Amino acid sequence: MLLLLGFVATLFASCDDGFVDPFLRGGGAFSVYGAIVSDGVPLTHTVRVVPVRTLPDAPTDTSQATAQLDVVVSSTNLVTGDSLQWAKRVVRYANGTIGYLFSNTFRAQPDTPYRLTVRRIFDGYETAAEFATPLTPTASYGPVEVIGLDGEQGLADSVRQEVRWAAARLDSVSVGYRVPGGSGAVVIRIPYPDVTGGEGPRPVEVDYVRDLEILRDTLGLNPGQTVTLYEMSMRVRALGADWVTPTDDPEILAQPSTFINVENGYGFVGGATFGSTVWLPDREAMQAAGFSPSY
Repeated sequence: MLLLLGFVATLFASCDDGFVDPFLRGGGAFSVYGAIVSDGVPLTHTVRVVPVRTLPDAPTDTSQATAQLDVVVSSTNLVTGDSLQWAKRVVRYANGTIGYLFSNTFRAQPDTPYRLTVRRIFDGYETAAEFATPLTPTASYGPVEVIGLDGEQGLADSVRQEVRWAAARLDSVSVGYRVPGGSGAVVIRIPYPDVTGGEGPRPVEVDYVRDLEILRDTLGLNPGQTVTLYEMSMRVRALGADWVTPTDDPEILAQPSTFINVENGYGFVGGATFGSTVWLPDREAMQAAGFSPSY
């Protein structure tokens, strides 16, 4: 899976040089960005550690300034006390700068507090962040709404259904259609917009008529051709309630203290949890959308 969430990727791209305004207080030695993500299987979790400097360098100088990063990164499950050390790897970005990523593969638990620590080897200086993975989100289903049904052709202008998730916020939302493919069945996933804001369950409105056109294009079918449907599924990633979404303003992102839950440092480390669900929509409604339900 993509281990660096969209939030992390944005910050990685915007904070390559590790520059901190020298008038900022706090004296942190590192900026840390990343996440631990819970799922039913082990995942590789990744954070980036950027050494803090008080004067900006050109991109070529930045790679030299970060070349001697000598730290140990570890995570601790604060419920069980289990601690893991993360492995370091060096990456070079398009602008020529060098970044340090630390990762470990393990099965993170949902609804669990973690502590991520960055310890400088030569003097034991520590930067750390405490956060929690959210509960595994659960789904409930609204009725299928059929609008503009043509009595002769039996097809509707619009067929929609809300799937509501018990989560503070969702990202990485995809809707899966299990349909015939090859010698058996395949699941074709269609991305949906992230869902944020408000109180209560987060609704994702599935647009069956629109998605059918995407499926036809994907499967190489003719316009108007019926698609056999075996089942529906949806997969989401729930973010912690304290998750911070950065602005796109590079002037703000240049100051790592803007997004912070890190002790003795700068940056943000968050928790997330994947959730999934499978369901069979109303047969008549799916026929009105242009599908041929096989259930």
